[in-house]
Amino acid sequence: MEQTVEENELAAAIDRFLYAKPKLNRNIFVRRYYHLYAIRDIADAYGMSESKVTSLLFRMRNELRRFLEKEGIML
Repeated sequence: MEQTVEENELAAAIDRFLYAKPKLNRNIFVRRYYHLYAIRDIADAYGMSESKVTSLLFRMRNELRRFLEKEGIML
């Protein structure tokens, strides 16, 4: 039961983080980490280079890590 509560808190925090981001960034993040799209496929879909997508995802992961720490959620 406790694990379910923690998982729900984590999911809610990630949702808050994502909905505070621009739609493009949110969509790219969701495609990569929820739908498991390849970087190349995401880049093609948005007319971006693979390195730009990779950089965006790197920054978002770091921002998410800091956000979760502020929320008191340690991974």
